[in-house]
Amino acid sequence: MQWLLRTSAWIVGLLVGVPFAIAIFVVTKVSGDTTPAALGFGAASGLLVGATVALGSRKPRGEMRQVLEALPADDWAAARTATWRGAVPTRPDIRATALQLVDLRLDRLKRFRKWVIAVFGFNLAVAVVNIAIGRWWSILAALAWAGVLIDQWHAPRRLRRRRELLTSE
Repeated sequence: MQWLLRTSAWIVGLLVGVPFAIAIFVVTKVSGDTTPAALGFGAASGLLVGATVALGSRKPRGEMRQVLEALPADDWAAARTATWRGAVPTRPDIRATALQLVDLRLDRLKRFRKWVIAVFGFNLAVAVVNIAIGRWWSILAALAWAGVLIDQWHAPRRLRRRRELLTSE
């Protein structure tokens, strides 16, 4: 994880965009489209998603790195894990860092949650329409979109509960 926080944005974009492009190519090809159409759609989708992740992750990765650099590198994983699950850290520095990470995530959710829910809700609706017209492979997309929507819906509550745990002891 440390290298991912320290690497350049275009590498992060490639790490997300290329597998996404391959997945879209495979799904498009399986759905019956021609190979050139599937390649074009996969490449365009991968480029769009990769560029969005590269540009959109620059600031959050920098903020996270800035918070984590208060700890020795060996303790980064413990602080990151403590933001979501597990026992509350006994060391005050790890607990304080985990609390700052929770606050960062809550702030990011406040800023982008409505847009994420709108975009993924639209994608879920498109997947349901595709299922209705007989493209059964869209069930996988619908499940993925629904999973992201459920996660976005419950993330603030989970993070607030975790924040209470980190501040209570």
